[in-house]
Amino acid sequence: MSGEAKWNEAFADLAEVLVSDFDLADLLHRLADASMRVCGAAGAGIVVADQTGRLRDIVYSSEGIRRLERIQLDTGEGPCVLCYRSGQAVQEPDIASLAERWPRFAAAASGLGIHSANAVPLRLRGRTVGALNLFHPRPGVAESAALRAVQALADLAMLGIVQHSHAGAPPESVPVQVRNALLERSQIERAKGILAEQGSLSMDEAFERLRHYALLHGAGLTQAAEALNTSPASAESVLSATAP
Repeated sequence: MSGEAKWNEAFADLAEVLVSDFDLADLLHRLADASMRVCGAAGAGIVVADQTGRLRDIVYSSEGIRRLERIQLDTGEGPCVLCYRSGQAVQEPDIASLAERWPRFAAAASGLGIHSANAVPLRLRGRTVGALNLFHPRPGVAESAALRAVQALADLAMLGIVQHSHAGAPPESVPVQVRNALLERSQIERAKGILAEQGSLSMDEAFERLRHYALLHGAGLTQAAEALNTSPASAESVLSATAP
C-alpha cells in the first residue's frame, strides 16, 4: 500500500469514530493505531496531563510500550516529556545516542528493541494537554510528510473532543473531559485482567479480545469493559465470541 493510501485509510478510520457516539477510549486508541500505520511505527503511546499538571499514560499499544511510557513519566526523561513541556514535535532518530542525556529511557527503549522515536503534541484551544509517542525498531529520521499527517490526525481527534463536549461548556471543561479517559482506562484495565485470568491470556491478548468483542456488538470499548466488570462471569461469553 502506498503512503498516500495508508494515510487515507488512517483518516477514514479515525473519521468513522468521530461521526459516531464515541467514547474517549475508542477515539484515543484509534488515534494511536492510525498514527502507527501512517508512520510504520512498532508501537505508540498517548500521555495527557491530569488536573494537577502531572503527565499520565492513557493509551499504549502493548504492555512493553506501557512500561516505556511509565519510565518516561517517572524519570522525566524521553520524547513525550519534552514534547509536552515544549509544545513542539520531537524527533529522536537514534536513541542509543541519548544514553548520557536520558540514560534510563535509552536503556529501557533499547531493551524493547526501540531505536528511534517521535512525539507530537496534543493541542486543545491553544494549550498542549499531552503528547502522542511513536516508537520505531530502527534508527532513522521519520518522513516529514508522515509526521505532518500524524499531527493532523492528532489535531482532528482533539477537535472531535471539543465537538463532543457539552454545548456551552467553558474551555476548561475540555481538558477535564480528556482526563476523564483516565477513569475509562481503569475500567479497561480491570476488564483486561479478568479476561487474562479466565482465558490464560497475556494482557495484550486480553485487550485485543475485549476490543474485538466491543466491535462485534457495536459497543464502545469502555461500555464493554464496564459490562464485564459488573458481571465477571460473562468473561466466558467474551472469550467464546472472540476465539480465533
